[in-house]
Amino acid sequence: MPYKRRFNKALALAEFQTAQEIQAFIGLFLGTLAEHFGGETTLNHLRIGSYIGLKSLYVGDATSNKDIAETLGISRPTVSRIVHEFIEQKWVRERVHPEDGRRRIIEIMPGHPASDRFERDFRRLLNTLLKRYEEHGIIILDPNKPGF
Repeated sequence: MPYKRRFNKALALAEFQTAQEIQAFIGLFLGTLAEHFGGETTLNHLRIGSYIGLKSLYVGDATSNKDIAETLGISRPTVSRIVHEFIEQKWVRERVHPEDGRRRIIEIMPGHPASDRFERDFRRLLNTLLKRYEEHGIIILDPNKPGF
């Protein structure tokens, strides 16, 4: 078998294994999220919860219902309903924007056991996936640095 062909086959296998690892990671990630939300857990709950969590914990920024709806392509009434459920569960809090008193922002409830567990579990899962990437010589980001 010519060298180029063997290389392409090895690369395709590595890409397939990486795709499988990403798929497994997504499954674990969604499972981790589902554990932290009480009551009904739909795909929109998972999408909205992960967006709020990732934005709060990793970007270090709060978000708004409008931002969530526009970014995820979910209707504003659906976002409002789900965010309200999260507020009732004390997983997130809503407060007045510090620079614009007319706007409300949403962020993870500081010190809440669910948010602490979410961050710990998410970092563990992401670190596992990134170690596998490093084994293939792929470095994407550092999950231990804010704003990755």
